[in-house]
Amino acid sequence: MRRTYFDWFLVTLTALVFVGGLVYLLYYWDSIPAMIPIHFGLNGEIDGFDDKYKIYSVVVLEAILVGVTVATAFMPKFWNIPLKDGQLVRSAVKVMLEVMALVFALYFTGMYMIIAQAAVVPAWFFESFVLIIIGLSFSPFIFAVIARLKK
Repeated sequence: MRRTYFDWFLVTLTALVFVGGLVYLLYYWDSIPAMIPIHFGLNGEIDGFDDKYKIYSVVVLEAILVGVTVATAFMPKFWNIPLKDGQLVRSAVKVMLEVMALVFALYFTGMYMIIAQAAVVPAWFFESFVLIIIGLSFSPFIFAVIARLKK
């Protein structure tokens, strides 16, 4: 499957968000409080604190999720798409995975920027992430139905 400029744009943007978050952490490391929030309640209020070095666990989790998602997008032979004419669906899955990697990078970078400032997480932050991921998860199926209806 050929990579388009849009594919490379999404992957590059994802990498820039990830690296930008790391640069932010390194630049502001001395101003991050010694104790940072590590858990938030359903209402976004902080209900747990730990040492500031725990912020790197969020960075590692982000790196794993983004890395695996981008790697999966670049290896279509591992996808199980049982359609005869599945090119449209394969394209949709590829873009879905690339956008999902970007969403992961944006979410986790935003999360550790909020944590580094010891701020309250906005109420919309988690819900919007969940809705975007659910929407992206169903997008290939929607494309498959559209492709079948066109026949």
